[in-house]
Amino acid sequence: PSFEEALAEARRLGVPFISDDRVRFGQGAVIVLVARHDLLGRAAADEARTLREEPERAQRPRIVPGFEVWVDLAAAEALGVELPLPFLARVDRLKRGRPGPRAGERAPR
Repeated sequence: PSFEEALAEARRLGVPFISDDRVRFGQGAVIVLVARHDLLGRAAADEARTLREEPERAQRPRIVPGFEVWVDLAAAEALGVELPLPFLARVDRLKRGRPGPRAGERAPR
């Protein structure tokens, strides 16, 4: 499903919408999981060196070595979701993004 369809379904169910698309932060997703690009670049460079030195070696599964948790308080409020304070205290970015439409409303185009 598209982002908009998944967001509408989360709103219909009354659950926080979680995304891994950093571009969508502030567009209705309550929680966005973002790859740590500093660690991702280092992991990619290490893998490239290994492949150059040992081209016959089988590739390892690709993993994200770390991520950040971003929370949009306006999106949580629009859903009527109250996130626990201990969780909010540990997030990497806490922001009041552009409020998305409330449950049952259409997003502006």
